[in-house]
Amino acid sequence: MSYSQKITGNVADAQNNLTLVGAAVYIEKTDFATITDFDGFFSLKLKPGVFKLTITYNGYSEFSKKIEIIENEDYNIGKIFLEKNTKNIFNSTK
Repeated sequence: MSYSQKITGNVADAQNNLTLVGAAVYIEKTDFATITDFDGFFSLKLKPGVFKLTITYNGYSEFSKKIEIIENEDYNIGKIFLEKNTKNIFNSTK
């Protein structure tokens, strides 16, 4: 089985719609990963199946979504907006 189905998307800041360059995009429990380009776009080739797509960027909340890749169909996840993470690790109370 070939890895010919493509998943694509775009990652941006939820507040100002600016692209997030270098956001990590990966498929959990696999070796498939990439980073967003200068325009916030990413592309991965996968075989058909059900996967969990995760996107992370330093200082932002993580995004995860279950996706199903179907043979002979590319999948465009669209524009993903990440929220700034407002947790302050220096003022945590335990």
